[in-house]
Amino acid sequence: MTTLSCVIGQTALALEDASEHGEVTRVAVSSGRINAVETDDHVTVPASAIVSFEGDMLTYRSAGLTTESLSDQSEFHWSKVLGLVALVETGEGLGEVADVDLTADGSITSLIMTNGPSIRGDRVLAAGSYAVIVSAE
Repeated sequence: MTTLSCVIGQTALALEDASEHGEVTRVAVSSGRINAVETDDHVTVPASAIVSFEGDMLTYRSAGLTTESLSDQSEFHWSKVLGLVALVETGEGLGEVADVDLTADGSITSLIMTNGPSIRGDRVLAAGSYAVIVSAE
């Protein structure tokens, strides 16, 4: 298992030729799972090409790479979620998100909170510029 803060800043390495394509700067999430990452070399790697999010580097196969920026896509960039407030859909504040636990395939297992128990990843409904919204238990 790894965390979002470990993925951000990882070197992206193409397995076919062992070439580096910068460091991960942005992460897009959909349906509780990372669906793409973007590097500071402006390379966007879809999750389907990523071999693993764990380890010292983000490894991927080159098929499906694009130079379309994640900022051109409509998804919220989870690289900005650290430090946001987590709110239950009823409006109850749960504190700030310190980090996000991820599996090797990029699935969110939990939100690590700064001041309380972790929140299961399957409770995450949405994330935006102000907050991460989670379902009531």
